[in-house]
Parts: sequence; C-alpha cells; structure tokens
Amino acid sequence: MWRYPLLLSSALRAQRGRRLFLDNLLTPVVMRGIAYRQFCTQSGSNIQTWLISQVVIDGLSNPTFVPDPTHRGKVSGLLDLANRALAGLSNGTASILDVNAVDAINTGFDECAMLVACPA
Repeated sequence: MWRYPLLLSSALRAQRGRRLFLDNLLTPVVMRGIAYRQFCTQSGSNIQTWLISQVVIDGLSNPTFVPDPTHRGKVSGLLDLANRALAGLSNGTASILDVNAVDAINTGFDECAMLVACPA
C-alpha cells in the first residue's frame, strides 16, 4: 500500500484540507523566484505556515493528470497527483518533491489544527 493515502486519511476525514482548494484560501507567494501557495494552521497558540508549489495547484486542474472531474481542484486530485508521482508517471512540471504537498496538508491539519489567516 502506498504511503500517501494513509497519511492523508485524517485530513480527508476532517475535510479541512478540502477547504483550501475550494474556498481559495491559498495565498500566492514567491520565494527565491519560485511560485507557491501558502496556508496557515493553528493548534493551541502555535501557528504554522505551509507551502504548496504553484505547479501542483496548476496540475490539479489539468484533466491529463486528474482525469476525474470531481477530483479537480480538490485534495482528492492532490492524492491523484501523488499516486501518479509514486507510480513514476508524468505530472507535467510537478516533481515528486512538489507533490509532497500531501504531507503539508496532512501535517498541517494534524492534531485537529484549524485553518487560520496567515500572520503578516
């Protein structure tokens, strides 16, 4: 069994990660010339910032890489991209490291962390 479906299960059950894509809660940022989308989660008084590569966000709407239209733009589409990467299939310009966004969502929402506005 692949690792990513198991890691992502808690985020999928809680549906918190799903909101990121559906509600456009990802803030565009550029770091060292690379485009990312940023989100923040809070557990207790601790706020953490997470990044997802823009190439992954772009891949989520591409029917070649996410053939099921009900998965496009959602965490389920991200899981599709991760499974393709693990199988050695093309994800366009998204590498397996880029698709590690699965881990950002899983870790970001661990311990029932809540989605919050990122600090300025």
